[in-house]
Amino acid sequence: MGMDIEVTASVQYTVHLTEEDVKKVKQWLHDHKDNLPSFDMHENIAKAVYELYAIGEISLYDNGKYDESDFNTDDVRWSEFEEKEPEEILNVYV
Repeated sequence: MGMDIEVTASVQYTVHLTEEDVKKVKQWLHDHKDNLPSFDMHENIAKAVYELYAIGEISLYDNGKYDESDFNTDDVRWSEFEEKEPEEILNVYV
């Protein structure tokens, strides 16, 4: 019989930026040196990568550019696409 359930998951990737990507990150940091979001340069680099990705200047998911580091199931819930009611699925127990 089966049933549909929705699962929310998150995947963490380690992305290997190219030398060209790193040049763009350095340029972004230079261009925004007067209004960097943090005193922590780790956070500033991450922000630069995020902003450059958001405008399409760098890619993060090209083949061979990333490795999956971690996978986590965040939530499991009833699927809105399940056509049967719980009583129908669990008829033996109801």
